[in-house]
Amino acid sequence: MKRAATTKMTGATAAGATTTTSSTGAVGYPVLKTPKYVVQTSPSGSSGHQLQMLARKDTQSLGVAINSLPPNTIIKATTRPSQTAPLTPNSAAVTPSTPSSSRNSTQSTPTVVPDARVSSAVRQAVFIKRELPQPQRSMRNMTLGLVEQAPLLHLGVAPQHLSLLKRHICRNANVTHLDCCLTLRKLKQNEHFALLAEHFELSESDVEDTFKRTLIKLARYLRPLIRWPDARHHNERFKHTPLNYRANLLHVRSLIECVETDVPIDLGLGSGSYKFILCINTNGIISYVSSAFPGSCDDLQLFEASRFRDVIPNYLTLCAEPGKAVRRARRSGFGDPHDSADEDEAAAEPKRSLTKFEAQRLSGQLASQQSLSVVDGALTSKRAPAIQLPTFNAQEPACRAQMRDMIDYLREFRMLDNSAIKQKSLLGYLDEMIVVAAGLCNLKRQELES
Repeated sequence: MKRAATTKMTGATAAGATTTTSSTGAVGYPVLKTPKYVVQTSPSGSSGHQLQMLARKDTQSLGVAINSLPPNTIIKATTRPSQTAPLTPNSAAVTPSTPSSSRNSTQSTPTVVPDARVSSAVRQAVFIKRELPQPQRSMRNMTLGLVEQAPLLHLGVAPQHLSLLKRHICRNANVTHLDCCLTLRKLKQNEHFALLAEHFELSESDVEDTFKRTLIKLARYLRPLIRWPDARHHNERFKHTPLNYRANLLHVRSLIECVETDVPIDLGLGSGSYKFILCINTNGIISYVSSAFPGSCDDLQLFEASRFRDVIPNYLTLCAEPGKAVRRARRSGFGDPHDSADEDEAAAEPKRSLTKFEAQRLSGQLASQQSLSVVDGALTSKRAPAIQLPTFNAQEPACRAQMRDMIDYLREFRMLDNSAIKQKSLLGYLDEMIVVAAGLCNLKRQELES
């Protein structure tokens, strides 16, 4: 009896941690159960509350940091190094147990190893975009915005050259972009100073002073764009000669015109127009512009006053092709065959309607026919007897057409158009206006860059 009871008590003791079956001892009292291990856990309520407070605090600090960032900031997430250490139970929280119980607990809690694919180099980008407070739309900002959208219309500058105007011309000429836009818009559109003052939010006197000051600086910087072809280009002239010049005008390298523009007579210029010498090559590049002179001067007086013979390169020869309105005289009994041929052509030509350009040219020739004349194939003037130009007869319309197109292209800057200048104070800046307009015209030509 005693051996059987002992065996029963030992089995109950070994299984006491997992069963609730009570066994009665020899004396009749129940056997007390003693657990083999005790799992001690920390109070979950306090630790969870602390974790929530820490997470909330981190979220708030993260929100403040994100709000302090500039707009359109890119945040790139970085990956942490993979943790290869196995997750084992806490040794301080588990008390020692018997070999059988430790074997059971080891089988119930396997070792956890993180997958290597979790720590792959995957980077996420977070874009933060916030709405900025829109600046107040002023009249100046709207005007500059319109200039940026259509610079050829407002400034006479091609859109592909607008960055060149901002970064190089304005910086090297020591002018601001605002002053440059104001000056070129006045030169291109010929708007009143009062209207420009309203568009750029300045006073009328400040606009006028800015225009004059900036015009001088731009003319000083843009003048090198007006230049004669170099010797290398002259040696390659047959390669660069246009097709309409290769038949009968291979000897022509440059075209010269005395451009006359009307101004109001009450401005005190002493004449109702002003003149300047315009010289272009056969590719349409402006090679030379002279200063402005009163319209009462004839062409040879302009050549003498501007010292044009000293300006042209040595490989060029100055010749004249006077119109049929210039009087022709003979010093000897033997007449020039070209003069007689011109007279016969003039008599045989039927009358035709004149264009605006031809009417202006004819009026200028008629005004100066008392001083200019062709004598023995040389153009002479009574007002400038020291200079004479040899003449030639070119019956090709290519020269006239190209010079007409260049003058019309130059007068797209409306301050250089007929009767455009209304103020007497602006007459002193005619030379700078012509230089700036000619420089911007050359800026559009591709041949200048080669």
